[in-house]
Amino acid sequence: MGSYSPERRDCIAAINISRINIEELKKLLTKPKEKGQRKIVEEIAIEFTKIYLWKKGYWVMREQQSKGPADLYAYKIVNNKRIEYFIDAKGIHPKANYKPAFKRKVSTFRERDEVINRIQSIVFKDEIRFKDLDNELVTIIP
Repeated sequence: MGSYSPERRDCIAAINISRINIEELKKLLTKPKEKGQRKIVEEIAIEFTKIYLWKKGYWVMREQQSKGPADLYAYKIVNNKRIEYFIDAKGIHPKANYKPAFKRKVSTFRERDEVINRIQSIVFKDEIRFKDLDNELVTIIP
């Protein structure tokens, strides 16, 4: 059986680029309630999610449209079976003055999300959790 995962060196190179992007984005962060911070925090969450998935050996693709159902599409082939995730990344501002509950944001398009089996990644500082439509934890298959 062949290996269908991305090569380790490609993953390491992509992880390094994402870490540089995160550092640049963190320099732009100010106070949580200021205008424009939500987009920066979401970009950081997307980069953290990509790093997590590359470490697990997934192929990661970014969505091109800004208003689509998911930010990332990740897949991996194990034992000739495709494991795939549509992931919507959400972030919590690292300077927030509360301990987050890591609750999933309620979707207004539940039927669509059920069809594509969309999950949500929630990132706070260096912690990441994946939740399904019912706000249950999802374990990403290594």
